[in-house]
Amino acid sequence: MITALGMAGFVVMVYAIVVSGGGALVGRVWSPSVWLSVVATAIVAVLFEPVRAGLGGLVARLLHRDRTAPYRVLARFPSTVTGSISAEQVTDRQGQAA
Repeated sequence: MITALGMAGFVVMVYAIVVSGGGALVGRVWSPSVWLSVVATAIVAVLFEPVRAGLGGLVARLLHRDRTAPYRVLARFPSTVTGSISAEQVTDRQGQAA
C-alpha cells in the first residue's frame, strides 16, 4: 500500500516535471505537448522497476520487515550450538543467532 502510493507520487512527479517544466521551456504552458507526454511516459517506463525495488526496500527497512523471523532464528539455533554450554549462555547464543 505504501509502495503503491510512493509509485503514484513518482509517476505524478515525473509527469509534472517533464510536461509542465518542459512545456515552460518550450513555451506551451497551458496546452501540454503530446511529445512531452510521450517522453514522460518513456521515462516512467524505464525507471519504474528500479524505483519500485528501491522504494520497497526502503519501506521494508522502515517497517522492520527485513528482520529474520523468530522461527528461522530458532530453526538455525541448534547448528550454532557446539559442545555443552551453561544455561546462562543459552540466551546469549540465541541473541547472537538472530
